[in-house]
Amino acid sequence: VRLSVVTDVLEHDVDSILLEKPLANSLEEAEAIADALSEAGVRGTVCHQKPWGDDLRALSAWLADDRIGDLRRFVATTKHGLSAQGTHLIHALNWLVGRQPTEVHAFAAGEAGLAPEGHVEPDDAVVELTYGDALRAFLHEGVSAPDEPAQAGTFSLEYRIDAVGTRGTAGMVLG
Repeated sequence: VRLSVVTDVLEHDVDSILLEKPLANSLEEAEAIADALSEAGVRGTVCHQKPWGDDLRALSAWLADDRIGDLRRFVATTKHGLSAQGTHLIHALNWLVGRQPTEVHAFAAGEAGLAPEGHVEPDDAVVELTYGDALRAFLHEGVSAPDEPAQAGTFSLEYRIDAVGTRGTAGMVLG
């Protein structure tokens, strides 16, 4: 459905399009949307609002102020899966380090079908992101991700990022 909506909108001489995630339900549809935007010279953005929250900005400030030394790794978890909070989690990590990963390794498991929040995705995913140097991020996304006691009972807020540096650690819990 997204591709047909995007192509309809492109007929109205727009400068940019903001799309809610997920961009598409298949890689083929996502590539077709990207191609349509490129051919029209229109910028497209998939909604990722996490960097505007106070909690993530506070962690970013700690990292920028070099309070934990040289950043070595992130350990991050979310109870929601890849399509729900997972894309926000990966985007937040990329935003914190200011670049995209050079390697992605992932394992996903679970029954096919709809997750409780309505996204088609696996029950769990474990992801390792490598940022081209000693920096790595390890993520566990899904129903069996570790509980976040500070947000127990608020499934969508069980979202945590811990940064490990050469002189200490810093972390944030969503909300």
